[in-house]
Amino acid sequence: MINFLELVILKKLFSFKIQRTIIKEMPPLIKLLEQLKSGTCRKETVELLSWIFLSQEPKLVTVPKNKHKEVLGLAPSGMTAKEPNLIIEVKGRPNDERWEQSCSQYKTMNAYHGSKLENFHSILRYGLQQHMNTTALFGAGIYLSSELGVSLHYSKTGITWTGSVLGNKVSCVALCKVLNHPDVKCQQGGSPEEVRSRSTSSDSLAGAIPEKYVLVRNSEHVRVCYILVYCKPMSRAESAVDSTLNWFIRNKFIILLLAYIFLLVAIGISNNHSIKRFVKRALKRYMS
Repeated sequence: MINFLELVILKKLFSFKIQRTIIKEMPPLIKLLEQLKSGTCRKETVELLSWIFLSQEPKLVTVPKNKHKEVLGLAPSGMTAKEPNLIIEVKGRPNDERWEQSCSQYKTMNAYHGSKLENFHSILRYGLQQHMNTTALFGAGIYLSSELGVSLHYSKTGITWTGSVLGNKVSCVALCKVLNHPDVKCQQGGSPEEVRSRSTSSDSLAGAIPEKYVLVRNSEHVRVCYILVYCKPMSRAESAVDSTLNWFIRNKFIILLLAYIFLLVAIGISNNHSIKRFVKRALKRYMS
């Protein structure tokens, strides 16, 4: 089966607008499953779903609701934080021998990373990358926190598929495993020299990194283990507005055609003296 990316290139549809249209026009999941079984689903939709779910790594597994506390217990928060609606386990890539060797050489710790929703496709496919970070107050690298509430602050809500049972407004936080490597900056005990070395990056503009924060300077020292998903259901008013907007987008040609016909009729009426006299008489009668 040709993958979605090849389909897009072959049909010269390499456009986010086209891809968003395909996603927007997808029916709710129950109806989508019916279409897939009956063979009535659009080819572009099938190709996109195949590319998303079948041709990509890593493997994603939904964590049962009764296991959520166990997962959150990997990085227990001192402050109260909202519990996620959904937790997805990110199964590690096979034959990741370098990471396994590093884990046996160094201890590991767990921490959270918040980011905008649109960044998570790249995070899932390629992992967290230090060169993608734009915040460098305490040095360049990937910023994480042992507090879920802190990372939630950086987890910006994005608009997703309107047919989702979770709603169309979603934010995500990554729960990561971090190597306790000397290059990873955090607050740890020891002698004053050791504390300064572990907590201060050479390119820091503000000194030592604060408590509850972790700075990873090498993307090989961190792995995403879970994705915490937070959902905000769409209200009826928002749903109605979104449906109306989608209808206008889908039928814009018909709307433009009707508007053009209306304009021609209006111009014709304005140039017809008989109709003008009739309208004037009608207005006089109404005003009197």
